[in-house]
This record gives sequence, C-alpha cells and structure tokens, in this order.
Amino acid sequence: MRVPLAERVLWTSKGRYWLVVALILAVGTYLLWPALDAGMITDDYMEAAMLDGTFAAPRNPLDLFTFTSGRPGDLAAVQRLGSMPFCTHPEFKLSFFRPLSSAMVSLDRAVLGDNLPAYHLHSILWWIALCIVVARFYAHLLPASVALLSVTFFALSNAHHFAVMWLANRGGIVSMCLGIWGLHVLLFTRSPTRRSQWTAALLFSLSLLGGEWVFPLFGLAITYPLLGPGARPTLRTAKSLWPLLVPAALYLITRTALGYGAHGSGIYVDPLGEPLRFLQALAVRAPVLTADLLLGVPAHWWDTGSPWRDTLILTGLFSPQVWSKLPSWHSVQISIGVFAAVLFALGAHLVMRRLDSDARATLRSLLVAALLALIPVAGSFPSSRLGLPAWAFAAPAVAYALQRCLRAIVFPAGKTRKKRLLAAFLAYFIVRNLLLIGFKDDVAGISMFFRGINEWVLNAEIDDEKLPEQRVFILSGGDFTSTFFFPYVLSYAGRPIPLSCYSLLGTPKPVDVYRDSENSFLLRPLSGTLLESDAEIFFRDPRAVLTPGTRMVMPEMEVEVRKTWKRRPLELRFSFARSLDDPSYVFLRSEPLGFNQVEWPRVGQWKRLHQAAVPHLFGASRGAYERRIDPLPDMLLFDPQPDFLLYSEDCEGKYDDCDDNAEDDNDEGIF
Repeated sequence: MRVPLAERVLWTSKGRYWLVVALILAVGTYLLWPALDAGMITDDYMEAAMLDGTFAAPRNPLDLFTFTSGRPGDLAAVQRLGSMPFCTHPEFKLSFFRPLSSAMVSLDRAVLGDNLPAYHLHSILWWIALCIVVARFYAHLLPASVALLSVTFFALSNAHHFAVMWLANRGGIVSMCLGIWGLHVLLFTRSPTRRSQWTAALLFSLSLLGGEWVFPLFGLAITYPLLGPGARPTLRTAKSLWPLLVPAALYLITRTALGYGAHGSGIYVDPLGEPLRFLQALAVRAPVLTADLLLGVPAHWWDTGSPWRDTLILTGLFSPQVWSKLPSWHSVQISIGVFAAVLFALGAHLVMRRLDSDARATLRSLLVAALLALIPVAGSFPSSRLGLPAWAFAAPAVAYALQRCLRAIVFPAGKTRKKRLLAAFLAYFIVRNLLLIGFKDDVAGISMFFRGINEWVLNAEIDDEKLPEQRVFILSGGDFTSTFFFPYVLSYAGRPIPLSCYSLLGTPKPVDVYRDSENSFLLRPLSGTLLESDAEIFFRDPRAVLTPGTRMVMPEMEVEVRKTWKRRPLELRFSFARSLDDPSYVFLRSEPLGFNQVEWPRVGQWKRLHQAAVPHLFGASRGAYERRIDPLPDMLLFDPQPDFLLYSEDCEGKYDDCDDNAEDDNDEGIF
C-alpha cells in the first residue's frame, strides 16, 4: 500500500519542523488578530491625506514618508494644518527614502479603499512571511529543537504587536523579510553562483527601497564569515559581500543626493549628518532597547514614564518627597538595560561552554550581529519594534539556554538539587519574561485605544458648517495623534477641515492662563517648564535654546517667550490677530469627555486648567451622547473623574495674586 505524499512529508524531520512552525504562526496570528480593528495610527492619517490631496503640502505617491522636506516654504505649508507645532525648529527636516513602502501604501489605497481591516490583514500576511523566512533561516543555522524554540521566541514576541498594528510600519516588516531572505541566499547557498549573487543583490535592493530598517541585519553578513563555523577570512570572502555592499552604497548615495534625512529634531538623529550626537544617542538607547528585549521593560517607557512610580507611592513605601530625590526614571531604565546585557552575556558564556565548536561559532556570530543590530536603530525614538532585528539574532541564545535548563530538569542525572532548582528558576524566568509577555499584551485594548483617539477627534465640539472658515487652536491635547493630526483625522472621515490648525501645548500638563488683553493670553505651567515634553522635543532640538524675547510668528498668531528657567520657556505669550472670542477662532482642550471649546476668562482674569485628558472610547461616546441631549437629566449626571485628580480654582482675582499658590504647586519653586 502506497503512503500518501502528505503523510510521507509530515513524518520526515523537515515535515515535523514545518508543522510545528505552522502551529506557532497560528498562535501568533490569533494574538495579532484584534489588530484588524486598530484603524489608523499617527502617520497613517498623514499618508492617507497625501494620497487624497488634503495634505498641507503636495506629495508624490512614492514619497509618503517625507513629512517635511527641509526645502524653503515646505515647513510653513505643513505647519498650517498642525502636524508641526509653532515651536518646530526652523530648519527641521524629517524625510525618509522609502519608495517601495510608499508604493505599498498607495496600492492599498487604490485597491482596498477604506477597508481598514483589509489593510491590517495585509500587514499580518507580511508578518507570517517574515516568520517563515526566519524559520527557514534558523533551520540552516541551528539544530531542529533549538530552531523551533528560536522561532517561538521570535514569532510570539510582543515587539511584533505595534509593528504590525501600525500600517506605516509595514515597510519595516517587508524590508526585514526581504533582508533575511537575502542573507540566507548570500550566506547559505552551498555553491554560490553568479545567479545566486544577483538574486541576493536584488533582494537587498528591494529591502533597501522599503526603508533603512534593513541596515540592522547587515552585521551578520560580516560576523558569520569572520566568526562562524570554519571561518577563514580572505579577500575572496570580502569580495563575496558585493551583493550587500553595492546596493547599500547606492542607497546611501541616492538618499543623500535627493536630500532625504533628519535634522533639527530632538528625537531623530541622522548618523550621517550628526555622527557625534548619534553616538550619544546610541549610548542611551541601546541599553533601553536591551532592557526591553531581555527583561520586558517596554522601551516606550523612556518617553511615557514608568507606571512603577505611582504604584510605589500608593504602597506608602516612598513619599513623593523621597521619590523626587531618587535617580530619574531615565537613569533607572539605562541601569536596567546595562544589568540585562551583563546578565545575558554571562548566560551566553555559560551556554557556549557546553556546545560543540561549530554551534559555539554560530552562536558567537549571531550575538555579535545582535549587538551590531542595535546601532542603526539608535537614531529613532525608543520603541519595542526597533529591537526586532537584534532579537532575531539573539533568540537562538535564549533558546539554547532554555534547552539546557529543561534538560537539567527532565534528565537530572549528575545534577545536585541546587542546580535543578536553579535550572527550574531560570526556565521559569525565560518563559515568563521573554515568551509569555507576548500573551499578556492586550492587542485588543491597544486597538481600542487608537479607535478612541479617532472618536475623540470626530466628536470634538466643532460645527462642520462653519469649520472651513474657521481656524482651530489646540490649547492642549492628551496624545500625539489628536494633538498634531486633528485635521487629517477629520479629512479621512470625509469631514471638512479648518483653514488652519495649530497646537499651542503638546503636553497634557496643568497650566495657568492669564488673559492680558482681548486678543492675547499668558501661559505658565504649575510645575516644570513648557515645551519640554517628548512630543515637543520631537520637533525641536533642545540645544536650539529659546531665550526671553524670542518670537515665533505664524499666520494669525505670534508666540513670545516671556520667561525662561534652566534654558527652557517658563512663560509664553500668545497674541492673535483677532479677539479670543471671535467666532472665526475655535480653541479646543482635551477634557474628560472629549475635545471641548475653551471658555476664556475676562481681560485681567486668570483661569487654571487641569491636565488634558487622554482619549478613550468611553469618554468620547459619553461626550457625544451628552451633547445630543443637552441639558443632561439630573439622574444621568455623574462625575467621570475623581475630584482629587482635578485642579480647583481656589483663588480669585487677577493672575498676579495667585503667584504664591502657583509656587506651592511647583515642588521646584521656579515661580
């Protein structure tokens, strides 16, 4: 009796390997499936506006990652609709050479229209392709059991979640997929031919056209011939790297010649334009990404802060006064990253001692490549997704360590009780912190958050009939998208957009507002300084100091720096061409139930504003509901936010009479 082909394949070692890989991908797809409801995220709205012709400055369908080109007049045009705030560095440039990624976005828009779940399904399919390529890559490098563990750690990492949910980041997944495929062809073709070399060159060229995300992978092309099994570096070995080096050189030359790059930002650092500053960023961001990869400390906490502070204060272990004297969270996060790197290096050394020479050489080349993979991504803001290339190379070391621990537990012969307990603890630590964390990440909750941002803008207190003749000013917002992309969220929903939209405060901190004339007001924070949040530093290098008397002029608005403290603005004066009460102006703040219009005090009076609310679906839905049935029946009235979170106006009179109270609220005493 002849055995069916499918059954013969299934019971080969290769068939079993791919069967397990399929099961792993099924689990990963299940975890990512709620991303279909995520909708648009930040830059996605801008790219849609570029394709629809509603972006403030015209863009080519193959140039959707040029947010501002740095050319004269382009920044002013982009600022008109709010995606760049008034404090943006005058020479600010943020432009990425990603024609393939742009083409894929344009194709989605042309074929799928407004079917956003289909967009996200497209991203998930590319994620599956990436994991298959990585699984094939591991199969040629590692024993089957270690390769499967490595695929598990890579595919189920929570670093994939936002990378897949963010449509503008799909190009990174595509570039990484093509880049690893190119590495496979370049390094593991048994008898390299001219055809295989040209195939590798084509794959690397396509991956580079997707974006600079592929550069972190290039380290392995160097470390494997130098440190891998049977490594004998020769001139011929160096020449064999031309399929990688030539496309990379052409990409960098083209990128420079066409004027792409980053400049003037406090977050993005161009390694070619500012090498010294890039090295400084590397010293900080590499440990942050390491802490994320190895200990599960999210890299984005660098910008948002750690929730541990509030948790510890609520326990009563530390008073706020004691906490303020402890090292900053940035210092703690860097220290955690350094500790994680030392711990990982020690563990890798212990694992490699028990491997044969070929496995040890392979793992050594992978670990050095993982370190090199952290270098190119240091120019961007810290995010878990940036660690994926390094994790692809580091996962095998974790897999080897877990395998050794499991063997010590299952086959305890010759192992003391203490060693078995230690192995069990390490296995638990590895599985919990590097695998199960992906299951704990609430993708559905994250999707709901981004949907909440969309509804927050769509339910703002604006009049669609009047809006095309009005100018909108966001006095303060609770998140990046609703604060800086307000008009583009409206335009994507088919709603009219204003004549202009400017963000006045990019951080949700509490402030005091003093109206000193009909058409102007002063703005001072209750603590700290202004223009210090990451959302604002993103657009302006902190080294570009704003001194007292500095003026920034925009259409219908002028901003003057009145006072500074430690080289940062402490008081700003906003002057407008018309009265603040003019119906052609709309001033919005993010309140607990959505974007509401600001009620200005009389001239000579002050107003204290609590910190802006973070968008959420519940608040947006209830805010829209209340507006529909206003006035709200008494039986439905309730306080959506505890009173102790709000700042009360506990002093009356003019602004100057409240300086003493303002100083009490500021623990640094800068008033």
